Amino acid sequence: MVQEGVAHPNHRWLQAVINNQYCPPTFHHINSSMVPSYPLSILEDVQQVLQVIYEADIQFVGFNSNGDLCVAIQSYL
Repeated sequence: MVQEGVAHPNHRWLQAVINNQYCPPTFHHINSSMVPSYPLSILEDVQQVLQVIYEADIQFVGFNSNGDLCVAIQSYL
């Protein structure tokens, strides 16, 4: 069963992002079936990017044009 607003079990750090009061509404639609891909950087087809600082690690999170969740260590946006 897929649950909206719940991070994939192998990516629990993402739950803190979803639950954050400043998280944009688009990211509240992340669901438990979404497994992030890890490209080197967020590409140009991503329209909205979050910069996430988690345990002193900086990552960028966004959705590509296919609606896939992407997590990268750098962003050109």
